[in-house]
Amino acid sequence: MYPAALFGLVFAVSLPASAVDGALYKCTDASGVTTFRLVPCSDASAAASDSSAALDAEKIADQEAISKIGADCVWRAWHINARADTAIRGTETTRLRSAAAASADKPEAAIPSDGGLAGQLAAAEDKKTSTLSGQRTDLKHLRKECDKERATERKRQADRDAARVEAKP
Repeated sequence: MYPAALFGLVFAVSLPASAVDGALYKCTDASGVTTFRLVPCSDASAAASDSSAALDAEKIADQEAISKIGADCVWRAWHINARADTAIRGTETTRLRSAAAASADKPEAAIPSDGGLAGQLAAAEDKKTSTLSGQRTDLKHLRKECDKERATERKRQADRDAARVEAKP
C-alpha cells in the first residue's frame, strides 16, 4: 500500500503545473481518433468532441428510460403479487384445515355451527384458486403493457435517430 501511495505522490509532484491546474481537453480528429491534450483542440475537433459527448449522454439517457420502464414494471408486478398474497392469507383455509384435522379426533367439537367444514374449506380453496387465476391474468396484462411501453420508447428513440440522420447535410 505504501509503495503505491509513494508512487502517486511522486507522480503528482512531477507533473507540470499546467497539468494539475489546467483542464484536460478531449480531441477527436477527422479520422475519429480521440486524444487527450493539455492545450485546447482545434475548433473542428472540439466540435466533434462536444457532439460525441452529447451523443454519449443521449445513449445513457435512452438506456435509463428503458431501465425506468423495467423498474416500474417490476414494482407493479410486486404490488400484484402482494395483493394476491394478502388475499390468500386472508382466506380461512389454514384455520379450516386445522379444524378438519382436529375433527378427525373429535368430530362433534370441530364442526362449526353454521355449516359443514368440508363446504367451508371448498369455498376457501375456490377463493384461493380464483385469486391466483386473477393474479396470473393481471401479470399477463402487465407483461403486455410493459412490452408495449418498451417498444414505444425504442420506436421514439429510433425515430429521433432517423430524423437526426436525415437532417445531416
